[in-house]
Parts: sequence; structure tokens; C-alpha cells
Amino acid sequence: MSKKKKKRTQKPAPKAMPITPRSVASSEFAARLPVDNPGAGAILDKRMAELMRQSDSSRRLARHRELVHDYNLALIDKGLACSRAQIKNMDMIDMTAIAKQPCDPSAIPDSDAFDAPEYVDYVNHIDDMFLRAIPCISAGVLRINTTRYIRFEMKFIDVTGKNFSVWVQDYTNFSGLWSPGVSGTVTASFQADNRSVSLSVPGDDAMTFGRMYRLLDYKTDLHWTDYDIEIWKSFQLKYTDDCEKAIASRNTNGIQELARVFLRYMALLNYYLERNKPKAIRQPVKKKPTHVQMEQKDQPETQTAQPPKRLVRQVGMAIVTTVKPPKAPTEDSVRHYKTPVWKARGGVRRLKSGKLVPFKESIRHRKALLNQNSEIPQSVIRVINNTPKEKENDG
Repeated sequence: MSKKKKKRTQKPAPKAMPITPRSVASSEFAARLPVDNPGAGAILDKRMAELMRQSDSSRRLARHRELVHDYNLALIDKGLACSRAQIKNMDMIDMTAIAKQPCDPSAIPDSDAFDAPEYVDYVNHIDDMFLRAIPCISAGVLRINTTRYIRFEMKFIDVTGKNFSVWVQDYTNFSGLWSPGVSGTVTASFQADNRSVSLSVPGDDAMTFGRMYRLLDYKTDLHWTDYDIEIWKSFQLKYTDDCEKAIASRNTNGIQELARVFLRYMALLNYYLERNKPKAIRQPVKKKPTHVQMEQKDQPETQTAQPPKRLVRQVGMAIVTTVKPPKAPTEDSVRHYKTPVWKARGGVRRLKSGKLVPFKESIRHRKALLNQNSEIPQSVIRVINNTPKEKENDG
């Protein structure tokens, strides 16, 4: 009797390996840094050359693009990623204007803003980098290029210990395909000298491309054929694994590098907020025709809860649209308003009777964020370049 073939099942996504903390000096907040993953282009060229040697290379290449599109849509449908429309509807910090042009609209751009003499002097003489790296909103999206977004959410903050945890997720529109990227919770621990920060990522929370592209079941979730799965494994997974090995050889990973970029932009934004007073930009109110006003007077008044009105404010290089004026973080603001969770120190409380009652260290939650059904108006922060242009030399 012939033996029955065992049914092949897809292996589950591999668990993330422990990640060595990444040390970042405060000077890196004001310096030109390498962007994206160096060597990724060469790795892609190598995989493309292998694919083009196949007899049906054109068909395989076209099908691979469709597979990437299908996989990303499945991630969105299952709530594991956001669509571009969802990203645009979140609170937004738009800093695309500082990108040095021309540049790839989906890349992490270079910018002259980080090594401007005024900003370099500011970073070199700063007394506490911890507060400057905290975003002025607790959750939202940082837009750094035309089609490059970093979604973030503050998870925890310890003002006394000078550390905080922030969840970050990368998004881009690569070659016309909307693509979610790496994500994970990064803990930024600032050293006692306030001149360096350690970025650590728990292994179980690190969603690298290698894990993400093995997360869904190719047969059950995606209904792919054996031909599709072979293309995915031989091209997409091999390319992804090679890129992750290349970046791991530099003792870092995509999530830590994403957090590194995020903290740099937050420090620059807070620099703008510290040096510019928000000024409301009010649009002229359009007058309604007389007959419309008469009709409204005849109608009974109804009391409806109106959402708080958002104002557009100019903050130096930034255009900010929020309910409340944006402010640079302080110890009090980040402890009580800017984060959903923070740590409260223990101590001793004296009652009216004079009795001393000790109380333990506790975790506090912002009450306004406990009600998930409450509608919070969207806030948008957009940075524009209004620095003075150099005078042209007429010769």
C-alpha cells in the first residue's frame, strides 16, 4: 500500500528575536544621518536578476506585484494595518516642507533643517533632551514626505526616570502600492547626562517585515495557489530576509531606525514650538443672504452638542490646526495631558488630623481617553518652509 502524503500546512510566523538596544547620542538629533536601509537597492537588484532568469519572468513579475497588493489589503481588512484614507483622517503632524528637494516621495528624506546653525547650537546647549523628544499630541501620524507616514501612539511615560514608550508604525506608497511597514513599541531611556538615549524594542512586540509577510495564512486568508506561494517565498521573503540580515549586521533593526527618525522630527517640532507663539489665522466669515436669515429665525431653536471648533494657527514654520494651542512639552503637561498613561511617584500624605499616611507608586490614566466612544476632533500640524530666502546675486 502506498503511503498517504501528509498535508502541508503553512508554518506560523516566526517569533521575533531579542533586539539589542540602540544607543543614540543627542548630537544625532542635529546631524545628517543615512536614510532607509543601505544596501537594500543592491539586494533588490540581485533578487530581480534571479527572477528575470526565469522562463516566465514577465508573468512572475506582474503576479508578484498583485500578490503584494493583495497581502497589504488583507492586512488592512483584518485590522492589522490602516488604509491611506484612515491614516489621513488621524491627527496629523505634517513636516513634508522641510524635505530637501528633489527627493523620492516615498523615502525618508534628507533635510537642511537638522543641521541649520541655530538648531545645532540649540541641541548642543540643551539641558534635557527627554522633554524635547516627546510629541505634543499623544497619538497621531507624522508625515515626513509626500507618501511617507509614521503612525505613533504614546504608551507610557515616566518623568522621574526620564523614559517613555511609544508605538510606531511605518507607511509608504511604494511604486504606487500602499504598503504598511515595520511596527513595534520602542522604549526611549534617556541617560543621566541627558546627552544620549537608549532605544530598546521587546522581541515579542517587534513586527518586522519577516514576521509581517508570514503573518497571514497563504491558503486560508489569501486563497493563493501553489504558483503564487512559490513566487512569494522565492522573491518577496528572500528579499525581506536578506534586507533584515543586512541591517542586523549594523547592530540595529528597522523599528529602532524608525523610532530614531521619529524622535529627530519630534525634537525639531518642539524647537519650533518653543521659539514661536501660535497665532490664529481666522478666515473671513461669509455673510448669508437676508432671506436665509429670515427663514432661520422662523425655525425653532434646537440645542445640539457641537464639537469643539478647531483653529488654524501659524507657529513659525508650522501651520497647526487644533482645538487648543499647541505647546512645547513640559514636565506638568506630559504628566497630565499629553500621554494616556504615566507613572505617579509614591510618598506620604498628611491628613487633617495630622496623621501621616503612605501611598504607593501607581499608574495613572488620562480620563479623557478612557471613553472610547467620545468623539475627539482631528488635529493637524503642518510644517511649511517660510524661512527667508537668500538674496539673488544680480552680478
